[in-house]
Amino acid sequence: MSFPYTPYPITTYPSSPLWQLSPVASNISSGWVPSCTSSNCVPTASWSTGAASSSLTYMFYGWDLALNGTVEGDMKLQVIRNGKEETLNPSGDSLFTVHGLPTDQLLHQNLTITVLEASTGARLTINEARVNASSFGDEM
Repeated sequence: MSFPYTPYPITTYPSSPLWQLSPVASNISSGWVPSCTSSNCVPTASWSTGAASSSLTYMFYGWDLALNGTVEGDMKLQVIRNGKEETLNPSGDSLFTVHGLPTDQLLHQNLTITVLEASTGARLTINEARVNASSFGDEM
């Protein structure tokens, strides 16, 4: 696929303002908890939850998205991208992947994952999101 712009891969972590995690808690059974708490570690920490009704929203511009993380145990998750329900497509450490159109980089996109049900001990862990965006460098 040929794009008129220079590709610019971006990796963001759940501590970034591009992410909204709700609720943030001190206990995984109550909400989202980081894998570490030191100030040096939190910016790139993975975040986990085992609580039903927990949600995350990731906002981005780009044409490809790979959300890395894992699901352990029995969980029912709902995935909404740009207002439409999607199917979670886990493979290895990748929870969700979408390959969009070149014009998708111009759209403000949202991905929301909500835990609808979680068995005792189940865990959803989010490590990072990788987005293929554009620097628009070829237009300068």
